[in-house]
Amino acid sequence: HRSLIELLLILGYFREVISFYERLLNKIDDRYNGVCHARIGCALNLLGQFHKAIEHLRIGLDLFKYGGNRREESQTLEQLGISYRSIESSKAINLHQESFLIALEIGHQSRKATSSGELGRTYALFEENKLAFEYLQKSFSLSKISDLKFERTISLDGLSFLYFKQDNLNIPMVKEMHY
Repeated sequence: HRSLIELLLILGYFREVISFYERLLNKIDDRYNGVCHARIGCALNLLGQFHKAIEHLRIGLDLFKYGGNRREESQTLEQLGISYRSIESSKAINLHQESFLIALEIGHQSRKATSSGELGRTYALFEENKLAFEYLQKSFSLSKISDLKFERTISLDGLSFLYFKQDNLNIPMVKEMHY
């Protein structure tokens, strides 16, 4: 099940989500301030406001690191990677790799599937197609095993992008997958 905020993001109510979390900033404690900054950053990413998103995501990341919240740290690193996709490819890849390593460390299935998928999508954007396929396939397998439908869409999106480019790549891929 998804939270109301996640549904609002899925439905495109990005500004409403930003407004909600801005009203909550500094009202509770650092842990919740981290959540507010991270969710504002996520919504700003969806609006394409990557530089503003980075500002909020960095604050959230610092608060999660200070508080030892590894799951939120992984998720925020992932969002930072998404922000940097349009700015600096090596930084984006490094952030997604760090997110994936934390997900492996804490053993969180959803985080592993999502961060692996986002890493694969980032590799695909920067023409690292073999690595992209490896991580996207890993994400697909993880999400299928754990029946994580939302997370599976990340890997399928990346795989469809690679499949579209496949004629020029000469690498076997989607044909091997079983849905």
